Amino acid sequence: MSGGYVSCGGFHGDDKSCSAFRGVLDQIVSLPSYNPDTDLQRFIERLRSFLSGEGDAEWSDYLLISPQQAIDLEPYLAECSRSLVADLGTEDPFEAIEKDKAVPGLDPIEAKWGKGKGWRLYCVTDLLRVIALSRTTGEVICIAFD
Repeated sequence: MSGGYVSCGGFHGDDKSCSAFRGVLDQIVSLPSYNPDTDLQRFIERLRSFLSGEGDAEWSDYLLISPQQAIDLEPYLAECSRSLVADLGTEDPFEAIEKDKAVPGLDPIEAKWGKGKGWRLYCVTDLLRVIALSRTTGEVICIAFD
């Protein structure tokens, strides 16, 4: 089964952890605190457009996020994490994914690609880990899809 994978330098995130990246971006733009500067807002909209299948000449099967873009995204990802943990009642992303399975009518494939809160927590957890690494190393973050 295909998915989204995150890496930074020699670090590789958990299996398919960024499959729900589109759902995470949708959650970010719905946050009451979402009022980023114009550059970040344009970048998020480009990411969302690409992940919707509209494509981007710069990207094909992967996205690159600069260290500064990652730092700009970090507070929104942290807010998403807090909200998801409060909703799900757990900080454990694997337990959260199991909770997605109990949601009536939630298709498991749609859950993985961002509709599931558990899958979004899984994604946000790895993104926050990789951003901390990128902040230290100055390396670009890559999210690849297969």
